[in-house]
Amino acid sequence: MPCHCHDHECECLEEHEHEHLHSSKKELFVLLIKLGVSVLFLLLGMFLKFDYSWINIIFYAISYLTIGYDVLLEAIKNIFKGEFFDENFLMTLATVLAFIIQDYTEAVAVMIFYQVGEYFQHMAVEKSKKSIQSLFELNIEKAVLYQNGQEKEVNLEDIQVNDILLVKPGEKIPVDGTVYDGHSSLNTSSLTGESLPVDVTKNDIVLSGSVNLNGVLQIQATKRYEESTTYKMKKMIESASKNKAQSEKFITKFSKIYTPIVILLALCIALIPPLFLGFSTHFNEYLYRALTFMIISCPCALVISIPLSFFAGIGKSAKEGILSKSSQSIEALAKTTKIAFDKTGTITKGAFKVIHEESNNPALFRKIIVCVEKKLNHPIAQSIVAYYENQPIEKINIEDVKDIPGVGIVASYQNQPIIIGNAKHLEEHHIDYPQVKEPGTTIYVAYQSKYLGHLILQDEIKETSKEAIQELSQLGIQETYLISGDRQEVASDVANQVGIRHVFAKMLPEDKVHVIQSLKSKNEVVAYVGDGINDAAVLLESDVGLAMGGLGSDLAIEAADLVIMDDNLKKIPKGILIAKKTLRIVKQNIILALSIKLLVLIVGALGYAPMWAAILADVGVALLAILNALRVLSRRI
Repeated sequence: MPCHCHDHECECLEEHEHEHLHSSKKELFVLLIKLGVSVLFLLLGMFLKFDYSWINIIFYAISYLTIGYDVLLEAIKNIFKGEFFDENFLMTLATVLAFIIQDYTEAVAVMIFYQVGEYFQHMAVEKSKKSIQSLFELNIEKAVLYQNGQEKEVNLEDIQVNDILLVKPGEKIPVDGTVYDGHSSLNTSSLTGESLPVDVTKNDIVLSGSVNLNGVLQIQATKRYEESTTYKMKKMIESASKNKAQSEKFITKFSKIYTPIVILLALCIALIPPLFLGFSTHFNEYLYRALTFMIISCPCALVISIPLSFFAGIGKSAKEGILSKSSQSIEALAKTTKIAFDKTGTITKGAFKVIHEESNNPALFRKIIVCVEKKLNHPIAQSIVAYYENQPIEKINIEDVKDIPGVGIVASYQNQPIIIGNAKHLEEHHIDYPQVKEPGTTIYVAYQSKYLGHLILQDEIKETSKEAIQELSQLGIQETYLISGDRQEVASDVANQVGIRHVFAKMLPEDKVHVIQSLKSKNEVVAYVGDGINDAAVLLESDVGLAMGGLGSDLAIEAADLVIMDDNLKKIPKGILIAKKTLRIVKQNIILALSIKLLVLIVGALGYAPMWAAILADVGVALLAILNALRVLSRRI
């Protein structure tokens, strides 16, 4: 003790519940001992009368130092660091000056009230953080390695790619992987916010943090722990609480200006009235008012409740399957006025089907396109390979494969160039090709600088896309944009089906960045939703970048401010509602704290509030603000 309000950083703690309870009990025990000793010596000082008054003063001093030594030490340390204007300094200055004017009982009583109030504030914050953390409990301590029919418990950090792990009913999957053997149902609510179980069987992809509900599963690790979903989520949540939003930065700046002004006003209260009324008769009275004024001025409620409000918003979002990397992300999302979307894998499922093939040399065309696309991991590449998997296609040696995001592929076969991609890609290489009118995504293939053939693929629109756009419109976000590398006809058709108003087609990654730059202005906050490698730059350029976590590339997820864990676009309007509620509560706490502080400051300056009442007012406002911050967690958004 004490846990002072400037130290209440809302970080994601990893202590177990019994450790937390043990720590709380220990803090309470220490406080009670200090409180008992302090009150004993306070009563001795008040009721025992000695011939020498300095004995009473010693009793008061012992009482004061027992309960307040840590505040004094913290104030002295901060003075040497150049941090003069915090609550430790204000408390020390006020109580020491109270001693100087021989108001010993008041000085000790104020310090006792302060320490008890700090304890209750500390416990309220810890309980609040614990409630928030329980929303996205992701702790996994150990894993069971399964080798040669033997089970061996291992640390998560020791798991290697391709290790076989045994996961029994009720246990969490420790790392990302695939089902090697067995079938079961998984509870993925801690990752996606969805309560419906997901059935999995052999070769299905599973994410760490999912709870195995019934059958025994053998999981083959595809990632190490440090690269798995659970680890990334925990790190994102932890880092989110450390990055301050504009509202939090405002309070930090405000406190640095506000506290010196308060001390200056306190000096004026202490010195100016006695100049006119007489120092000898009125100085102690107005000094007392000044000390009360200083105690009231401490901005604890703001310093505690605002980070806690954002932390609650981050926790609530995580519970709904939306991971935020910072408080800034929550604040920016609440202020979003325009949203732009990538098409493939975002508005659509990214599950392409080949619907038409045309070529002047089918055998060569198929050999080239299959052997090239096998070297890539893009949804289109996977769809093409899957389309031809049951056909007897000769394997050829493809070399120098280079994937150009948003354009296509260059490679070589028998030292001759291969060009695969969109129409623009062929035009850049001065290759003539036939115009395709059919709807869908067209993939052209050229070999030896000549057109060889093309495929037409169609993508399926996600079931949630249209509803999500409608819900965004209801939230007042009318300006929606589709920014796609596909043809104008294809992009416009998709936009019309889901209700997106504006379309930018045939966009390269750098073109997408320019579009976002043109949409941004002083009064506009632009969000971008994407999933692929070619979205990383535009996610960084936007005011709010949202990555689709399930299908999204690691690079896109790294570049984004928020990650939607299950690729459900309806999470975006839900996330905006949570962000708006969070920001609304932050503003309420600022107004609440400043209004009550101002009222009590005036009462204190007029001499109607004793110092102990000032402490109660300070603690009371802080507790009210904490309770208000926790409203973010309520089911009603």
